[in-house]
Amino acid sequence: MINYLTSKLLTVVDGEKNKEEVIGLLADMASENSDAVENKELFLERLFQREEVGTTGIGMGIVVPHARCESLNKIVIAVALLKNPIEFNTPDGVDAKLVILVGAPKNNNKEYLDLLAKIARKFRYKEYRENILEASNKEELIEALSGI
Repeated sequence: MINYLTSKLLTVVDGEKNKEEVIGLLADMASENSDAVENKELFLERLFQREEVGTTGIGMGIVVPHARCESLNKIVIAVALLKNPIEFNTPDGVDAKLVILVGAPKNNNKEYLDLLAKIARKFRYKEYRENILEASNKEELIEALSGI
């Protein structure tokens, strides 16, 4: 995952936000700080459509809103660490503290699915997960995420 990230695609959010605002913030970051997004509105639409299908929460405070979209020309990831966890309809009922937005072109199934599986597997490890969730600033978040 770290191969897809730059410091401009990571943020620590201190204020109160809801699910839609966080997804919008991350889509804005992806659009403004990468060359992957050709149409942000369409990308957002696909993300919200995917959220309607079912939860993108993997549990333990981690959610991975994701979508394939025809307005993306390559995989893009944006990450937000939330100082104020939010309800995200997760399977375990734990509010989201880390949001990892993943987008991929429509024709990039294998890399996209492999990346989602790798993220889900990595966060099974309690020590790794806690190290990320306990980051207090952007620099600590980057360091903690470098293991993916």
